[in-house]
Amino acid sequence: MKSAYITTALIGKGTGGGNVAYHESNALARVTELEILLSRNELTPKAYGRLNNEFLYDYFALQLLKGKEVDLAHFNGNPFGLTAKNLKDKGAKIVVTVPAHNLELSVEEFNRLGIQYPFIHMTDPFLWNLYTRHIKIADLIICPSLYSAKYLRGKLELENEIKVIPHGTDVPSETKPLPNTFTVAHISQFGPDKGQIYLLKAWKMLNLPAKLIIAGAGTEQLSSLTNSYNVSLLGYVEDVNKIYDECSVYVQPSVTEGFGIEVLEAMAHGRAIIVSEGAGVHELIEDGKEGFVVPIRNPSAIADRIEYFFDNPDELKRMGSRAREKAKLYTWDRIEEMYEEAYLELLTS
Repeated sequence: MKSAYITTALIGKGTGGGNVAYHESNALARVTELEILLSRNELTPKAYGRLNNEFLYDYFALQLLKGKEVDLAHFNGNPFGLTAKNLKDKGAKIVVTVPAHNLELSVEEFNRLGIQYPFIHMTDPFLWNLYTRHIKIADLIICPSLYSAKYLRGKLELENEIKVIPHGTDVPSETKPLPNTFTVAHISQFGPDKGQIYLLKAWKMLNLPAKLIIAGAGTEQLSSLTNSYNVSLLGYVEDVNKIYDECSVYVQPSVTEGFGIEVLEAMAHGRAIIVSEGAGVHELIEDGKEGFVVPIRNPSAIADRIEYFFDNPDELKRMGSRAREKAKLYTWDRIEEMYEEAYLELLTS
């Protein structure tokens, strides 16, 4: 059985979409002959630099795959409607990874902050139809959470098969002790729908001898909102493991997010979690066991839970230990096995 894996991500271990693509393509290579592997680098002619029109990825993929035939093609990233249809018409089974978030909530959050929503292909009906064509013709859709799958099925009125396969994590052989200074951490690329503003509002409600660390590409833009005690905005950080080791508790305040892999990574480091219902990864957290689940857009709830952990250091250790045990159920080795099972089931159906 021959296969192709095509993604707009940069395939590589680390965090984010490139990490997921790395493990999906690994699994695909174990159960098929992976004949074609295209990532953002291969899909972008050097003369173009980074493409500012996402539909061009589909055009270049179509050119690179001319005359190619495979039994299964897995697409991670949007949009690949033309390429997916071309391969499907030649008999290929189509798999699509979609970490869908709630588009309406996302647009609403941008508007709340007075920021123009930058993704016109998600709000213009004609472009949206083009953008989602490969999803609608997929034989199998992989979503990382029930939250994501439920939204996607309703939004696109899908009858396609959807499998929920969460993202995974590497689990370090040992954990670092909790820091002497109580430290709250959050890691995510800057975006209104990531909810960072609600974490900062929560922090301003508190007056603790403690530190808040926010890292991720673009988070320096939050500097005007950090006129409060002991906040560090680190911007992009190459090695996020150091931040997990240096924090006491990890907070993911997302308004809407398909998963939130940083939560699982922090759990693997033995850290207790505060996560909003807007992050699909909250489905892995049992409230009061590995941490706490809070409503979206609720600084008071975040502040209450931070203060609870500050006042109860034994709970940090107890929930952090449980979080690490839960993370061991979602190692990348296990998640790759789930991908393999999904591929084989589709190919033999």
